[in-house]
Amino acid sequence: MTEPSVLVETHGAVRRLVLNRPEQRNALGHATIERMLDLFAEIERDAGVHAVILAGTGKGFSAGADLKEAKNLRDEAAIAAHAELMSRLLLAPWRCSRPVVAEVQGFALGAGLGLALACDAVFCAEDARLAFPEVRHGMVPALVAPSILARVGHARAFEILATGREIAVARAAEWELVKAVPAEFVAREAMGFASEVAAVPPHLVAALKALLRTAGSLDPEAAMEAARGANVAGKLTGLRAGASA
Repeated sequence: MTEPSVLVETHGAVRRLVLNRPEQRNALGHATIERMLDLFAEIERDAGVHAVILAGTGKGFSAGADLKEAKNLRDEAAIAAHAELMSRLLLAPWRCSRPVVAEVQGFALGAGLGLALACDAVFCAEDARLAFPEVRHGMVPALVAPSILARVGHARAFEILATGREIAVARAAEWELVKAVPAEFVAREAMGFASEVAAVPPHLVAALKALLRTAGSLDPEAAMEAARGANVAGKLTGLRAGASA
């Protein structure tokens, strides 16, 4: 029987999605991406899931896009379809109403690192390899650019993406991209954090994520207006919940 490309584990209110293509370094191929998107859609429909963990089997988290598949994209329509699919995956943790935690062991490269950085928190082994090596493969690191730009600003994002150099985990932690953890404790720390936020009422977490998504792209006055709206909506939701209890 063929192993699934993504393993699904349930730990109470925490759903753990594990990339499972170890021989391909958990590369994000077409079928894997579609499966991940289906699983995120299922999570949105499952009221019992309050938090999500993304992880990888084998020696690392993910080496990024499946380069063998990418080499077979020979026309504009195929290239555009692949870009659309990958962009949906890289937005999935950001769009998810549940908190999403990345558990990074071994390596996270290219779109694999982009996927991790789209999460709400990243627990990363101190000896992990992190990089956006797209330029070294003759590709523009386009789809990963928004997430790294939002986190570190133009100058640093340009340096990281234009050189393709590895980012030391200690430096990534200094830039607040990841939380560095001894390798043997990464899974435990990720699960502990996910379980902690899973205990928060889901509607509060969903409202907070929605506010952070909105406010992060606004000027201070517009951000505060969005915050006021979220404050009122959150309190009204709480009142309605109390009235129906």
